[in-house]
Amino acid sequence: MFQLKSIFANRLIPRINSSRPSIVKVSLRFIKTKTLDNDIVLMKPDSDKLNEETNEPSSIQTPLVLMYSWLMAKPSHVRKYADIYLNRGYDVMDVKLRAKHMLSAKHSYTNISGKVVDILHSIDHRDRPIIVHCFSGGVVTHGYMMHILNTRYPTTKSRIKCEILDSPTPRTDYILRMPLVIGLGLPTRAARRLLGFLLTGYIKARKRSIMAPLQISEDIYWTGNMSNGPFLLLYSRDDVMADAKIIDEFIKVCREFRGENEVFSKSWDKSTHVSHLHHHPIEYMDALTQFLDKLDI
Repeated sequence: MFQLKSIFANRLIPRINSSRPSIVKVSLRFIKTKTLDNDIVLMKPDSDKLNEETNEPSSIQTPLVLMYSWLMAKPSHVRKYADIYLNRGYDVMDVKLRAKHMLSAKHSYTNISGKVVDILHSIDHRDRPIIVHCFSGGVVTHGYMMHILNTRYPTTKSRIKCEILDSPTPRTDYILRMPLVIGLGLPTRAARRLLGFLLTGYIKARKRSIMAPLQISEDIYWTGNMSNGPFLLLYSRDDVMADAKIIDEFIKVCREFRGENEVFSKSWDKSTHVSHLHHHPIEYMDALTQFLDKLDI
């Protein structure tokens, strides 16, 4: 039986409700989607149709999951993670990560993060409890969003009940590995090398403007200025994009600010960047389910 262990406490946390299936296999049939922005999509259960079948009323305090997806994420892949929360009756807001957010001042992290903040304070969402689930470079978008909350809306942080970081990249130098990801879509090695050379040169030439929001986001993570809720980190030791040694160091820093019983992790010796659910579905779902079941929402 898999058990979730606090990496800083010498104790095991027993599974909660062990009769619950370890893997969510069935997608909801009734889903409503709404495009809030070019890069932000809201997904929610169709409460009218669901209520016809379950006779359960919808709640005005339904948790909102901020899901910061990874670079070049396919909608079908994001939906697998969204279904975990949709099956719980939560709404999911997918905040997409684009290359333009990394490379363009006009469409940078500051722009998309500001839009997320505006949505969180809109009439439909301003009182809702929030769960954060970040993938890969999505942690940068979230980090900059937290920077905005810290400087303009500090009380909003209390609505964030937890943060889940999957294959996180909490250091700015990950931007130099980004060409590896974008190049995967090209058919030949020569094309990938050429693209990598051009993007690396572009990043170095515009280092100041590109790195500025990344540095702000990094400082948020490493100085303990995130939310006050618990953390769950999911990562692998052979990930070329998300360095396990850096994540281990980050976890130690989190412990200093948050306490040993508020930071949990699950790591694998072998897995793939942002694909731990695919390669290790039972362990991934056990870790995530136990973590979510402990929340007071």
